[in-house]
Amino acid sequence: MLAVLVTAALATATAVQAPAVTQDPAREALRKELSTELGGAADFQLVETGPLFVLTQVHDKRFVQELELRVRLVQEAIERDFPPELEEGQDPPAPVVVRLYRDLRTYVAVGGPEGSSNFVDDEGKRFLVYDQPQDGRHELWRALAGLQFKAHWKRTIGLPWPHGWMLHGHEDYYAGFELHAGKLVRRPNAPRLQTIRGMLRRGDLVPFDDFLRWRGREYYGVNGMTDVGETYAEGWSFVWFLRGLPELRHKPEGWQPSWELIVDRYVAGMRTTHEKGVAVDAALEGVDLLALQAAWMDSVD
Repeated sequence: MLAVLVTAALATATAVQAPAVTQDPAREALRKELSTELGGAADFQLVETGPLFVLTQVHDKRFVQELELRVRLVQEAIERDFPPELEEGQDPPAPVVVRLYRDLRTYVAVGGPEGSSNFVDDEGKRFLVYDQPQDGRHELWRALAGLQFKAHWKRTIGLPWPHGWMLHGHEDYYAGFELHAGKLVRRPNAPRLQTIRGMLRRGDLVPFDDFLRWRGREYYGVNGMTDVGETYAEGWSFVWFLRGLPELRHKPEGWQPSWELIVDRYVAGMRTTHEKGVAVDAALEGVDLLALQAAWMDSVD
């Protein structure tokens, strides 16, 4: 799925194609919408990478090439884990627009929260991220990969957003992947791994019977047990346990076949009902949570 680069002056620019992106009504409508919004402004450049339209204020050619490559590879990984479901003859949904700002100051000025690396509003209408050129843009690529998962969920499954462990755990899961020799390599998310190991040493882990059902404010630290960084670390670690370790053929001792179905059952529940309570009940049906948490804890170190 090769990318197409289009300048911000969408109505008059000549597209660089290799080969042409498959046309569909939703993509065409979005291009026209963005053309009207930008009005020929040169500040933004549109980079089309499959289901993601990235409006970037960083125009450097080498940067754009790396952006295209990384977004494509991360999207392929996400779609392997969460295949889009379309009925026969159904047009794919419109791409999601991500706005990539030149720096933190500009990002905050348009509504990005201080201290965050990316932002999505509750309605899934604004996807924001900003350039972090230091250290090889490592933090930018992590933030963008996480944003891609949110965009994929919004586009293919829809709102409401799922439980925190599903949403942010997967966001951090894909953010941990690394690019080596043009290929995406599955790696643990190093900051989350460090945090969860500290929690394990202190005995601060949240029981899964509570944790996997936490919503909103509870997951974001208003729970009397953890702060938001610790909650995110436990969510990432649980997803790494379910996805990362099996993919690396490192299934922990005592692994049970029903655990492999947790994510798929959750997604199926959300697709059919869009009710988080129904989805998590379906995901955990028949699962021994005590055995699950014990095996997960043993895998952390």
